[in-house]
Amino acid sequence: MKAKSLSEVYDIFDPQEALIGETLKEYYVRRESPIDRHANALRSSRRPLKYLFVGSRGNGKSTELNRLSELLEDHLLIVPFSIRDKLNLYDIEYSDILLIIAAEIYEKVSENVELSSKLSDYLDSWSEKIVQKENILGLSGEVKTGFSAFVLNITGKMKTEATTRRVTRKVIQPQLSDLIYAVNKIIIEAEERLDKNILVIIDDLDKVNLQKGEELFYEHGTELTSPICRIIYTIPQPLLFSNKIRQIVLQYFDGRIDLGNINIYDRNGQLDPEGCELMKQVALKRMDQSLISKDALNLAVKYSAGVMTEFIR
Repeated sequence: MKAKSLSEVYDIFDPQEALIGETLKEYYVRRESPIDRHANALRSSRRPLKYLFVGSRGNGKSTELNRLSELLEDHLLIVPFSIRDKLNLYDIEYSDILLIIAAEIYEKVSENVELSSKLSDYLDSWSEKIVQKENILGLSGEVKTGFSAFVLNITGKMKTEATTRRVTRKVIQPQLSDLIYAVNKIIIEAEERLDKNILVIIDDLDKVNLQKGEELFYEHGTELTSPICRIIYTIPQPLLFSNKIRQIVLQYFDGRIDLGNINIYDRNGQLDPEGCELMKQVALKRMDQSLISKDALNLAVKYSAGVMTEFIR
């Protein structure tokens, strides 16, 4: 519903909220986006494609990823999550990400299909071994056994408890191949039973700094691309200017998805009518035109520099 008063504008124009679900249907304005092309590839390819998704901060990446989920939800089992909701972005390791991927895939798959008793027994046995080692290493608090309880308990503490992160890494990293093996067993069985391939979408990894981005994707690209499902990772934009980005893409990934800002000016410094009109439609889909003068709207478009979050703000 459009804002009909200035007080309603504050609720509808939230720069921190990506469009999703009903708001995506109601407020989204079609823009030039690589999402449609890559949606076809993800839908059609027999290989578990791995992509890096990049764009400037606040240019609408999360909204486009939500749109991708909607485009593919009938064809793939989508496992989308924000890494910022699960982990501490100031203290994050590749093994943390893989553990969260395992937890999210397991949870999503369990909502849709019951895993075989053989696989469930294997996962429970694996988690019990980890729990025993964690207790030996002195992790405070009682950790329940069983894979489901384990991932719920441990991953729930990873974001806020430094001790949990430290101890879990000490146990998980030497046995990372076992974790990846467990994840892949879940993927294989789930895709076979559901007759759907799995796509994991990991948002907000673009918010780590360049040094951490290089460490994760250059030094541990092998591990991060080991799950045998389709995966999209967002990455920090400065990584594009690293001398490692070409090696990262060529060695580990099937390509890079680049989302550009909206063009407000052309190369000659003149206003781009198409880009300006698109930005105006973003506003007028959310608010009654009577609430803003043409001059004010034009000024907001110019000041945004084509960055969606800045325009909304």
